[in-house]
Amino acid sequence: MDLFWALACLFCAAVNDFLFKRFKQKKSATGAFAALIGFVWLGIMLPGVSGFAKDLPDSCLLGISSGVLSIAANLLLITSMKYQSAGVSATVYRLNLAAVALGAWMLFEESLNGLQFLGIATALAAVLSFFPWKERNNRGSRIGLVLALGAALLRAAMALCYKQSLMNGESSSGLLFWNSLCWIGGGILWYLALERDLPPVSGALVLYGFCSGILVFGIVLTMTQALAHGKANIVVPIAQMSFVVTFLLGGLFLRERFDPLKIAGAVLGTGGILLLSCA
Repeated sequence: MDLFWALACLFCAAVNDFLFKRFKQKKSATGAFAALIGFVWLGIMLPGVSGFAKDLPDSCLLGISSGVLSIAANLLLITSMKYQSAGVSATVYRLNLAAVALGAWMLFEESLNGLQFLGIATALAAVLSFFPWKERNNRGSRIGLVLALGAALLRAAMALCYKQSLMNGESSSGLLFWNSLCWIGGGILWYLALERDLPPVSGALVLYGFCSGILVFGIVLTMTQALAHGKANIVVPIAQMSFVVTFLLGGLFLRERFDPLKIAGAVLGTGGILLLSCA
C-alpha cells in the first residue's frame, strides 16, 4: 500500500503543477485562484473539524507560520510559470527536499551521510543547469528560475515548521486547518495588492481553482497515508519525482522544448532525490 499511496501523491502533485501552468496562461487573478483553492481545502476539512477542534489552539502558531510559508511558496511557483516551463519550475520546486535535509541537519541535528551531501550538491547542479547561460537577452527565463528557487526555499521552511510542530506533539489536522485559512487570506491579500485590475472571478479561475483545490488536498492526504504505511526515505522521494511527469505533460500538451540542458537538469534532479533517500 505504501507504493500505491506514494504514486498517488506523485500523480496529484504532477497534475497540480501542470494545472498551475495552464492557469497561468490565462488572464486570471492568481491571488483569487489561490484563495479558491484554500476555500475548497477548508470545505473538505470542515465536516471533520469537531474531531480536532480541541487541538486548534496548540497548533495555531506553527499552523499559521507554515501556512504563510505554504501560500507564499505556491504563489511564487505559479508566478514563475509565467516565465518558465512547467517542467523546469516543478523540478526546481520539488528539489526543496535538499534544503529540507540541510535545514534538518542544521536545526534538528539530524544526521547526513556522504551520499546525502552528494545529493544536495547534485540538486544544486540541477538548478544551475536550468540557468539560461547562453540566452543573454532572456531576462524572463532568469526571473522564472529565481522565483521557482524562492518557492522551493519557502516550501522547505514550511516542511521544517511541520517537523517542529509534529515534534511538539501537535495535531497534523490542526496544522492543515490553519494552512487552509492562510491560503484564503494570502490569496486575497495578493489579489488586493497586485491584481486589482483583473476580475476576481472567471470561468477558468473557478474550474482550475476547484480542481487544484481537490488535488492540493489529495497531495496532503496521499502523502499522509504513504507515510503511515511505509518508510519516509522511500515514499517521500517517490512522491517528489512528480516533476518527471510534469515535464512529460508540458512536452505533450504545451509543446515545451526539451533541450540538452533541461534534460540534464531533470536527470540531475532525479539523481539528487535518489541520493538524498540513502539514509
